[in-house]
Amino acid sequence: MIAARRGSDRLDPRTLNRATLDRQLPLRRHDIPALDAVRHLVGLQAQLPNPPYLGLWTRLADFAHEELSALIHDRQVVRAVVLRATQHLVTAPDFLFLRPLLQPVLDRGRQAAMGRATAGMDLAELAEVGRSLLGNTTLTRPQIRELLAQRWPDRSAEALSWSVQYLLPLVSVPPGITWRKGGVPSAALGEYWLGRPVLADPSPVELV
Repeated sequence: MIAARRGSDRLDPRTLNRATLDRQLPLRRHDIPALDAVRHLVGLQAQLPNPPYLGLWTRLADFAHEELSALIHDRQVVRAVVLRATQHLVTAPDFLFLRPLLQPVLDRGRQAAMGRATAGMDLAELAEVGRSLLGNTTLTRPQIRELLAQRWPDRSAEALSWSVQYLLPLVSVPPGITWRKGGVPSAALGEYWLGRPVLADPSPVELV
């Protein structure tokens, strides 16, 4: 643990920098499992498939990409819009906790990005249609976009499909999200993919 310098109850900028880096694990490689590292870090940037692997490789001793791929296929970690508009890799329990807790943040992001294109729409209806389309299956975003365009041909299909990603707790599913896999990944409802619903009333105090 990095403490404040003697005689002060505040961290100076360099000590704060070192403490933050130490908390985020990049100062040295750690001998811990990949799942524990993802849980410790809360979320790894995962807009593209490879960065979470590189992020863990820089932090963990003897990390192999197969370890993270197995966690993804076993549904112990998921890639999803959860902390903000971009995709992050988080543990399954953290997804079920964080996604509903941060929904107001995502709602504001959706409104800023797609509010004009969806002005006057019933967003609850849009979310319900998106939920019924996905059901107990997986769809690519182009597929979601095409299906929504059939329902609302006078609206921007792109804005509709992105809105569904903000409104619903979706996860991206393998194989398109694992090491060196390309293409368009498929999405699923988190409750279907994980077999558990998101938490009904998560506590901000617990998050802190």
